[in-house]
Amino acid sequence: MRGATRTTWLALNKPLGYVVSRSDPEGRRTIFGLLPKVPGLTYVGRLDVMTSGLLLLTTDGAAATGSWHPRYEVPRTYWLGVHGADAAAIRAALAQRIVIDGRAVNLVESRVRPQASRSRSS
Repeated sequence: MRGATRTTWLALNKPLGYVVSRSDPEGRRTIFGLLPKVPGLTYVGRLDVMTSGLLLLTTDGAAATGSWHPRYEVPRTYWLGVHGADAAAIRAALAQRIVIDGRAVNLVESRVRPQASRSRSS
């Protein structure tokens, strides 16, 4: 009888500028250069190259697919930082139809919380 295969889960705070892919035809850095070599490791969802934040990875392919594939309609929560737009412009943008990777997003709720301006003094 074979021993049970151990499942691995990792959490990565993906930095800006890294591609969520094993390799990149443009030669950009990928998240796998930041991680230990774990056979069968795959990402759960994706983050854009110019996005930072929590990314989960696992060796459990079924759990990964069931967590992020659109056909399973798993609810997601996103926290965004927007620079260069006021609260009214952000609300207006969120009121429009949002499409990601060719699919319309069903926005259930949104909140806009303006941050206090940061100024430097010399």
